[in-house]
Amino acid sequence: MGQDMSLPILPVDAMTPEEDEGLRTVEQRDPFPDSSWIETWGPSARVLLDRALSSLRLTRSDEVTILTTSDATFVSTCVSITAFNHGRISRIVTESTKVVIVIHEFGYVYPDIVTLSRECRDRGIVLIEDCAHLLATDSGTTIGRLGDMALYSLPKVIPIRSGGLLRSHRSLDVPPPGAEEAEVIDDVRRAADRYLGAAWLLNQRRSERRDVLGRYLHLDEPVEPAVPWAVPVHTPSRVDTEARFRAVEFVSTLEKTTAFIPTNPLVALDEFRQIAESWAASTEGTNR
Repeated sequence: MGQDMSLPILPVDAMTPEEDEGLRTVEQRDPFPDSSWIETWGPSARVLLDRALSSLRLTRSDEVTILTTSDATFVSTCVSITAFNHGRISRIVTESTKVVIVIHEFGYVYPDIVTLSRECRDRGIVLIEDCAHLLATDSGTTIGRLGDMALYSLPKVIPIRSGGLLRSHRSLDVPPPGAEEAEVIDDVRRAADRYLGAAWLLNQRRSERRDVLGRYLHLDEPVEPAVPWAVPVHTPSRVDTEARFRAVEFVSTLEKTTAFIPTNPLVALDEFRQIAESWAASTEGTNR
């Protein structure tokens, strides 16, 4: 790979003036056509998750169940630690479950999310869809609209430095933000207004980058449809692979034989091709 190659996780870290101009002038599409939801903006998705759980007035004996697409051991500490501050944590739904946080992990849809949402509704369980890695923009897509709340981490999906968005069927029963935080939120909203309308294009580019990687590498993908935020690639040793490809900012996990390559939509397709070819040609690679 070229010495000047760089594949960061966040879109903003690959932003150029040309890309900025292109995203501002591309056809704008509303990623949230269903206007009945209440939108709460915040400095980060983690802060908004904390406030959402706080508004539910949970007790220490109440259970917050965290489900992920892969059902792997690793769960984002942004979710698990935040949930732990409000109640007991579980990885399965039990009789004590009051809230389910379902994570559409790395942009891959949780299996049978429709059935899960129906079961939660029947049992009176609050369902929070964690869409930190997945901003669905197709008007026919129901992801982010099946639960009681949907949480978005904006820097992961559009090129801005910080900010979160929580969409819900009810307003959060929490104190209003202070003056300093309100100023931050205003900045977040202005930045989101610039780029959210181009999210459909960023999603399309992510899928194209996944396809390039898939032509060369053994992908450990779930079967559900997705806009892949990071592609899971099989490798004998994740640690060794990450050490060899220094230009790639791999997504941090505890997996031993899977490395997660970000599908940063602002990094050129040719750079993904070079990474995939180099990986497949290496002695540790998994070329097909």
